[in-house]
Amino acid sequence: MSAPPIVHRLSAAERSKLLKEDQTWVGKAFDIAVSPRALQADTRHMALTLLDTQMEYRASRAAAFAETLIGDIMNPHVTAPIACGKGVQLLLQYLRRDDPRGFELG
Repeated sequence: MSAPPIVHRLSAAERSKLLKEDQTWVGKAFDIAVSPRALQADTRHMALTLLDTQMEYRASRAAAFAETLIGDIMNPHVTAPIACGKGVQLLLQYLRRDDPRGFELG
């Protein structure tokens, strides 16, 4: 069995610098193959939102942020109706392209 990886803990100055750099990426659509840094920034933003106990409805805000971001990333690539894994179109109602229920059906 191998030893667990050593985790480097960032200093307060390193965290502050990283969060300042995140402002460039947070909330903007991205291609993960081109800019993995954007995924890191958005993930960190959602985690910090969930940790902020002073923020009212923080879980709802994080979910809304994720839904909007997923929609912005996926909408340009959705060109056909959503179908189940067997190819049968099951939708009886229209879903927005960024509707999380689309993931359940796909």
